[in-house]
Amino acid sequence: MRPLTSYPTRPFECWARAKELRRMRNKELWSAEERGDLVIQGLLLEGLISLFSGFGKVSDPSFGPHFSQLCKDPEALIKCMEVAEARGIARDVCSSMRSHLGQLYMGTTTTSPRGGTARPHFVFQSYDCPSMAKTGQLYAEYFGIPFVTVDIPFRDSAHTRAYLVQRMLEVIDWTEKHTGKKCDDQALADGVSNEWECYVLWARICEQQKAVPAPMDFRHMQSLRVPWANLRHRGEAVEFYRMVLDEVKERVREGISARGYETARFLHEGIPPFFYIKILKMPAEYGAVFLGGEAFNGGAWVKHEDGTWEAAQTLRERGIELRTREQALDALADLYLIYRPHMCYTIDRPQAELKRVQDYSADGVVVHLDHGCNGIQTGMMEVRRALQEQGVPVTTYEGSQCDPRDFSEAQVRDQLESFFESLGLSRLAAEGDGGGEES
Repeated sequence: MRPLTSYPTRPFECWARAKELRRMRNKELWSAEERGDLVIQGLLLEGLISLFSGFGKVSDPSFGPHFSQLCKDPEALIKCMEVAEARGIARDVCSSMRSHLGQLYMGTTTTSPRGGTARPHFVFQSYDCPSMAKTGQLYAEYFGIPFVTVDIPFRDSAHTRAYLVQRMLEVIDWTEKHTGKKCDDQALADGVSNEWECYVLWARICEQQKAVPAPMDFRHMQSLRVPWANLRHRGEAVEFYRMVLDEVKERVREGISARGYETARFLHEGIPPFFYIKILKMPAEYGAVFLGGEAFNGGAWVKHEDGTWEAAQTLRERGIELRTREQALDALADLYLIYRPHMCYTIDRPQAELKRVQDYSADGVVVHLDHGCNGIQTGMMEVRRALQEQGVPVTTYEGSQCDPRDFSEAQVRDQLESFFESLGLSRLAAEGDGGGEES
C-alpha cells in the first residue's frame, strides 16, 4: 500500500456543462410530443442509439423515467418491483427490468417526475440480453404499439456482420413505414460518427486513470458518463467529452487527484448497487480510490491478445468517411462487433482483468456478485480465481444492482472494511472527499 500523502484536488470545471446537457435532454424529452419529434420507448443507452439519427431529434424516456428517484428511496423501489412481481414477473428476472415493469404497471412510465408526458411511437430494444428484450415486448403489448429489436451478435464474422447490417437496414425501413418519416442518410452518418467518437473519447478518458494519483474515481465517472448514455449520437456530446478529456489530461499533468489521498487503488467489477451508490465512497474512508471497472465498458477499445485494452481511433483518424446509409451502418456494426466491450457472456474476462490490474497499477479488486443480473455474472468467479492465483488481493460482496432485498448493508460494509484493513489500510479521521461533486 502507499503512504498517506496529501495530493492537490479540485472540483471538475466540466460539471456545469454536464448539468446543462442533462437539462437539455430532459426538456427535449418532455416537450417532444409538442414538436412532433419521434419518441422511442426502450433503453437506447444500451445500444445502437445512433441508428435513428436520420429521423431528426429522437427522445427516449427509457423504460422508466422515475428510476433514479426510486433508487434514492429503497422502500418505494421495493414496492415498485412488488407491483411487477404481482403480475407474474419472477424474482430471477433482472432487477432493473422489474423496476421498469413496476413503473409500467403503476402507470408512471410515460410521465415526467416534474410533469409532462411522452407517448412513444414504438418500442425499440437492442437484444443485448433476454430480460431487456422481453421488457420491450411487454411494454409494446401494454401500450398497443409496435415493437422492433436488433439482436447484436457477440462475435465478429462475415455472417454476423452481414446479419447486423441487414437487420439495421430493415429497422430503418420499418421506422419509415410506421412513422411516415424519412431517414436523412447524412444525418444518420453524422450520428454514427458522433457515437463512434464518444466511445473513443471515453476510452481515452479512462486511460488517464493509469496516472498516479488518479485524476478521477468511479464516482466521478458514473456522473460524467450520463451524457454519453443519452446523447452520444449528437455533436453536443462529442464537444463535451473533448472538454472532459482535455480537463482530465490537465489534472494528470498538474498531479490533481480524485479525492486528495491515494493510499491504495482498487478496481470495482460489476455494476454497483444503484440504491446504495455510496458504496463507491468506501475506499475514500481509507484514503483509497476506486479507479473504475464497469465504467470502462463505455469505451471503444482495441483488445490485444495479451488482454490489454487500448483506446481505438475515431473514424476520422482511420480515414473513414461515411457517404451512404450502408457505409454508416457498416461503421456502426464495426463499433458494436469489434470495439465495444460486451458486459455479458465474455470468456476473455479473467485475462482482461489481470492485465487491467497491471496497466492501472491496481492494488486489488472488489467484485460485485449481482443477484439482479445473470448475464453480467458470467465469468465473475473465474475472474476471482485468476486474480487469486496471481496473488492479486480480491474480495467479493453479494448484492443486486437494483433490488434492496438482495443486499445487506451491514454485511457488505463489514466485508469491505475487513478487506481494506487486511491490506494494512486504516480509516481516516474524516473522509478525504476533496472532489466535491455529485454521486
